[in-house]
Amino acid sequence: MVGSFVAIPVGQVAAGPIAQAVGVEPTLVGAAALIRLAVAGMLASRDVRNVRHRPPTSRQAAGAAVEESMA
Repeated sequence: MVGSFVAIPVGQVAAGPIAQAVGVEPTLVGAAALIRLAVAGMLASRDVRNVRHRPPTSRQAAGAAVEESMA
């Protein structure tokens, strides 16, 4: 997870020179393509595709309420 945060400033630093070299629109299209590729890679994982939401049990909800009141 830390690696994704490290990549943010690298992308921000690279975006300006790339946009200056090839133009703003091609830079945005390229960024969109990279994001699409990253999402496709994430969805290729069976574990990610099979994630299911389970509503909290009453015990879990009570514990969350206690934690919120203590904050």
